Amino acid sequence: MFKRNQSAQPQSPCGLAFDHRNGQIVIAEYAANGGFDIYRAIIGERRSVNLASTDLRTTLTKGNAHTDAPSLPVSPDDTEEVILRAIIERSQGDQSHLLAFTRTPDARIVVTQVEALAVTEIIRRTEQWLDDQQPELTQPQEKTLRAETRTRAITRLWRASQGDTQLTGTAAVLVISNDDYAIGLWSEQTGLVYETEELFEPGAPTEIKCQHARDVFTKFVAPASLAKLKLAEVTNAVLSAADGYADSMLALLNESPELDAILIEPVSINIGDGTRLDQPTAFAIGSLLDHETIPACNLAVTPQMRLDEIEREHELQDRTSNTHKARAAVLAILIPLVAVIAFAMAAWIDNGIENVRLKSRIDEETLTGHKLAQANSDYESSKANFAAFRSLLDNLITLRQRQPAAHQLLSDLNQRWPQDPSWYISEINVKGANVEIKGKTKNEQAITSFAKSLEFSNGLFSGILTRNNVEGNSPNSAPQQQTQTPRSSVIEFTILSAYAPLATPGKAVAAPAQPQQMGSQPLPMPQPSLTNGPQVGPKPVPAASAMPSGPIPNLPVPPQSQGTK
Repeated sequence: MFKRNQSAQPQSPCGLAFDHRNGQIVIAEYAANGGFDIYRAIIGERRSVNLASTDLRTTLTKGNAHTDAPSLPVSPDDTEEVILRAIIERSQGDQSHLLAFTRTPDARIVVTQVEALAVTEIIRRTEQWLDDQQPELTQPQEKTLRAETRTRAITRLWRASQGDTQLTGTAAVLVISNDDYAIGLWSEQTGLVYETEELFEPGAPTEIKCQHARDVFTKFVAPASLAKLKLAEVTNAVLSAADGYADSMLALLNESPELDAILIEPVSINIGDGTRLDQPTAFAIGSLLDHETIPACNLAVTPQMRLDEIEREHELQDRTSNTHKARAAVLAILIPLVAVIAFAMAAWIDNGIENVRLKSRIDEETLTGHKLAQANSDYESSKANFAAFRSLLDNLITLRQRQPAAHQLLSDLNQRWPQDPSWYISEINVKGANVEIKGKTKNEQAITSFAKSLEFSNGLFSGILTRNNVEGNSPNSAPQQQTQTPRSSVIEFTILSAYAPLATPGKAVAAPAQPQQMGSQPLPMPQPSLTNGPQVGPKPVPAASAMPSGPIPNLPVPPQSQGTK
């Protein structure tokens, strides 16, 4: 594993590289163990990576970059502002290209030029990907983006992989992609002083592309070309090739007689390791790293933008300086007033302390008053709640007192039913102490017998009133004047009575003597089965309005009649 001298910091940078062939973006970060953490994410997939770093670095994917040392009316000792103005004047308003400069260890000023569209495209794609990773409903962080050429990133990665080894020769870097190739020349003494990019012929096969790149590469590493750039002899050739080009390109370089004295190796992150590093990962790690011999060349910031930033810094410095001068003058004027101010401050502090104490006591009294008011409010609320609870409890007690009376009513009625097989009860309604009993029978004498059993109940039932009529006719006003009903007719009857226990619920009432009707035990009500006339079936007894809601014994179910004889 490649080891680095830097340790991972909370705001460590993050390297990015687009892998267009696989539709992925490669992310490189410093790992805590001294290596790198490499991640891959699908381009276009939302919120797949939690990117905390605000210092983002990437490389161009194209751009026809060119780097050399042009003749400018400046010296290496000039300030950055002077050099930027010279570069802007040299560009003469050219908007199709972007420029950036770096200083080399041997005091050269090297200018890098790329197509503006390539820089705009990589910035747009990176910002779009960052927007896709931004969580919803969160404030996006301000991030900075550094964009460099591919040659610079590969050179920095290769130099960092050599560790602390002192290199005396020149290293030639060859970067092969599907559409173009790039060549760079670097040495420890001069830095990266030259690089160039060139597009392949559209539609050319891989073999032709590799041969053309090999031919141009051998010309750049020739002694004549190195002499013009004041570079030492090339000792290392570093190759970074896209998938499908690495084997062919490496074989061609090893077969070239012009490169026999040069060590040719693919880019890797381990010293002396021939393991190839895929190109997007190499770009991501190379853009992440820093090295003193290969300074950053940020093409995302134009010379005019950098010049405006410098001017703003100067204005800020001037305002800061003027502010310091004004403060010094004010302090000089205020020195004689220090004693007066000190005395006034002491008096003010003393008054403030006394005011604080008084306010504290007032706050305590106010808090006590609020507590008393709250306690009084709670007391009044408790009284109201207690009254409501008492009313509810009285209602519950009243209902509970009526429950035994309802049960006793059913028991008393059950003991007095006549032993007539056609006797049928359809309704029992209770309202206060009044009881209404509705039913049907074929025997009018059974109605009279039942009414007498109620009347002679020692005051248990009182106010007996009986109404009956033959089914299908209007009821008579007086039961005594009703004509004799044929035995085959069904008589509907209604009996009204007052029940003493319901009039005084909760009080014990003496049990009357059990009536004796044709036997020692009351018979259950039979269900009549009529052969001539309408069929009368049992109906459920509805709950009376004054009956309790708890369970009460049901009326007995009469046995099935065998018919009227």
